[in-house]
Amino acid sequence: MKRAGFTLTELLVVIAIVGLLMGILFPSISRAQVSAKKKRAKMETETIRLAVLAFERDHLYMPYPSGKGIYVGDDKCASGDDQAKVVAMLCGSNQLDKVYLEVPQGSRGTGCGQQDNDGDQFLDPWGQRYGILLDRDKDDHIDADVSPDGKKLAVRVGVFSYGVPGGKARQDESFDAKRVIKTW
Repeated sequence: MKRAGFTLTELLVVIAIVGLLMGILFPSISRAQVSAKKKRAKMETETIRLAVLAFERDHLYMPYPSGKGIYVGDDKCASGDDQAKVVAMLCGSNQLDKVYLEVPQGSRGTGCGQQDNDGDQFLDPWGQRYGILLDRDKDDHIDADVSPDGKKLAVRVGVFSYGVPGGKARQDESFDAKRVIKTW
């Protein structure tokens, strides 16, 4: 007599094959997601860099929360609250009310003009704020004590993210050149 259905052995073989295929597929999906995040962060670091340079061209000083008018001072790394203030200046909170940077509102920040307690935020794909290096003393390089890797940089503006493929990034971590996304 013939019975409809599958035997336990057949079901176990099918489950094992599906499990094996999922084990092969999931790591490649994870690698693709990390790669997409890195590319997005690289594009955004370049966008921020160009916005800072456009701001400097129009205002004749770097966007840094230092007070009024033209300011020349020590090179700075805008991170944390200072980064939020720089982003606010690029988003239109400046003397010309000109928008240099558009930050989308949503999970990756509050968006331009949508301030929370920390001001405008622009977060990298890992949920951390970008670091913005500024050559405020106008000597065409960023000093080594400001740079996250401790090296003098021959640029006017540098932007970086502590993007981490294998875990959550923290801005107080030591600099790891293999995983950082940078534009300089």
